[in-house]
Amino acid sequence: CRSRFHFPCGYLNNFLFKFTGAFKAYCAKHDTRSKAVTSSRPCSICLEKIGGERGLGVQIICCDNPLHHSCLQRMAISSGQHHFRCPLCNNKDKFQKRCIEAGVYIPIKDADWEDLDFYDFSEASKPTLSCIAAVCQSMEGRLSCHVGTNFELITCDFCGGNPVHVDCGRLDMH
Repeated sequence: CRSRFHFPCGYLNNFLFKFTGAFKAYCAKHDTRSKAVTSSRPCSICLEKIGGERGLGVQIICCDNPLHHSCLQRMAISSGQHHFRCPLCNNKDKFQKRCIEAGVYIPIKDADWEDLDFYDFSEASKPTLSCIAAVCQSMEGRLSCHVGTNFELITCDFCGGNPVHVDCGRLDMH
């Protein structure tokens, strides 16, 4: 077949793209996959019906479960080749082989969660403190905090809330 189509157009029309070897693409008429998978069991990734709005399903041979092609693709992009495994039985070899046959692109990259910034919660543990005094005395504003001075923000010893500058709250530093 000498059909030509853009990747996005083909993807939206469920054409098959093989991301291995010669990177062949197949129109719907010449698709090498078996018939579209329909199942009474939902996709184990998103738990939605196979063949619904999420599109075609792929029958996974390692544990005989149907999964949406779009769910597998998102999982492959996030996981990378080293961590891309069956979400049900943890098989890697049969699972990846079947996904490649079904046109799932598996990038050769490290998993997203291996990136140092993926789990960076350091900012979440640092609350933004702001002086709650009706009239803040700080020339630099409510957010300024200078430890050891009259413009250090002090919080409640019990709940850690209600920050106020020493001067604004008329607190005794000693």
